[in-house]
Amino acid sequence: MNKEMNLPEINERTFVVRDAERLFGSEISTLCTENKTTYNQAISAYGHIIATLWSEEEHVSGAFEAGVRSLLERISAQYNLTYGEKTHLLASIILENSKYVIRWERHGTMDKEGDRE
Repeated sequence: MNKEMNLPEINERTFVVRDAERLFGSEISTLCTENKTTYNQAISAYGHIIATLWSEEEHVSGAFEAGVRSLLERISAQYNLTYGEKTHLLASIILENSKYVIRWERHGTMDKEGDRE
């Protein structure tokens, strides 16, 4: 039996957001390194930005967060991102960072070998 599933077509916007996500992730790495940002500082900054995206006032708490906001706005303008897409970029990087935090909590190392038990 080969039944065709009734799935939606792949939307071009999906690929645009993926490209934006890749660029954001790549540039965030550089920003973290330049600012000597820890994972807890980074995750807190991303969460704070998500919480204040709708706010008219700038609620910046430090150079790293200002850099992230600037990067997000630049990429947002380049890819014409919506509020939800900006939130997705930030949430994706939180998810990625959380893997390393969990690894550290469990094994006291950032080495992937620590994931194997």
